[in-house]
Amino acid sequence: MIQITEFRAVMNFALRRSHAFSSISGRDFLARFQTNGDQLTDESAFNAFSDQVYYALVGYQFQGGFYSANLLQGAQEFFAQRVQTDAYDDDVISPWFHGVAAVILDRGEKKGEGGPTIIHQVGDGQEQYLVVDPFEETRRLQEQEALAKKQLADARRRERDEAKKKRDGNEAAFRQERKGCKGYPGYDETLDARAMSILSTAGANNVTLDDIVVMPDATGLGVGGNPAIALMLPETIDTIRDVVMSTHYPKLVEGKNPHEVNIDVNGWLDRLKIGTIVIAASALDDDFGLGVMYHEAGHKVTGEKGECGMVFACELTLIERHLGRPFAVDWFTRVRQPGYLRQHGLSTQPGCDVFAEKLRKLLPEVHFYKEFKQVYEAATGKDLVLSEEAQQKFAEERAALALPEVGKTVTGKVPALLSFFPKCEKSQQSIKPAGSKKGDQVTFAGYTWLVENKTPSGEYTLKRLT
Repeated sequence: MIQITEFRAVMNFALRRSHAFSSISGRDFLARFQTNGDQLTDESAFNAFSDQVYYALVGYQFQGGFYSANLLQGAQEFFAQRVQTDAYDDDVISPWFHGVAAVILDRGEKKGEGGPTIIHQVGDGQEQYLVVDPFEETRRLQEQEALAKKQLADARRRERDEAKKKRDGNEAAFRQERKGCKGYPGYDETLDARAMSILSTAGANNVTLDDIVVMPDATGLGVGGNPAIALMLPETIDTIRDVVMSTHYPKLVEGKNPHEVNIDVNGWLDRLKIGTIVIAASALDDDFGLGVMYHEAGHKVTGEKGECGMVFACELTLIERHLGRPFAVDWFTRVRQPGYLRQHGLSTQPGCDVFAEKLRKLLPEVHFYKEFKQVYEAATGKDLVLSEEAQQKFAEERAALALPEVGKTVTGKVPALLSFFPKCEKSQQSIKPAGSKKGDQVTFAGYTWLVENKTPSGEYTLKRLT
């Protein structure tokens, strides 16, 4: 496509031909671009004007304007002609200029039939232009895309509705077969009682069998063997009920008559409802499992479905109260990774400010400053200032991890490393390319590095190359 400097040369010639000013004055044209039309000889004013015309035509072209594409192509040909002959044909350049004016001033496309038209004087005659919206094709494509998305969404909804209808039918049949089964409505009455006691101690009021259900294992409770989950969505309830019907209950009654086993499976299914916490039996004897349970209790106590600040604030309080401060510090540094906390508890309302203050009081001051300063200030509206002692420690850490010379290394996670590049541009604040591994050459903070090591938790050892 023609370059902007070449386009300026073509416009410069066209605007100075008397033929081109027969009805559309150069001053009016310039005025539409807020440029002084009396100063065509002023190079900066002319360049500003021609640049705006150029970019307007380019924009129209990208938005589907077919005549704007022709005008740009014509300008390229005119420029090539001038290079060869050092002249332009007035009979060619004047209509070209009027075409530019028609597109820029009136959004008109060259000669056409049907629809509203506009008339421009060209020399001693007139030319008719069909008024066409250069963005019409873009809108048509957008409407097609929106329709396609709607059709896809409708198809997926129908699939979900059919799947839901089928599973509900399967559950109804399962329940009918086991209607009249007597016994306890769950896996283990003793374990449920322990779980209810823990939940009650956590602050939930009037805890009943409908509040927490212990399962034989973590099947269906989430990705990575998550030992507990709060049922806050209908589809999650369906998933856990399906696990009971297809896995847990069949194992418990294997080789036996269901009516002779002391399990009321329909009552078990009924307990799985909105707000119920489901927990694996092993989690009751494991600090990590209890930590997850206290997080799920945060949903129960606050009534919040999402991973918001209020839930994490409740989780922190319960873990510190029942599992101790050292465990809480380890939990909110090792288990709850800083990036996860920045994305959820410290950025998802309600309660970000409450959680931010609780987390600040829990974690080591310098660690919190390096990992959470920006999100803390955004959540609370307060400036995070280090104490004198922490400032000294932070300065020592910065000195220890100062920008290494070429050939030396630096170690840390990206947020911590960024604190040593306070003037680093936003585009340079990540290690590129993404997904880099040991042995890769990457860029970070405006420098080139070799990845000498990368831990599963995201800690890098980088060797500076430039």
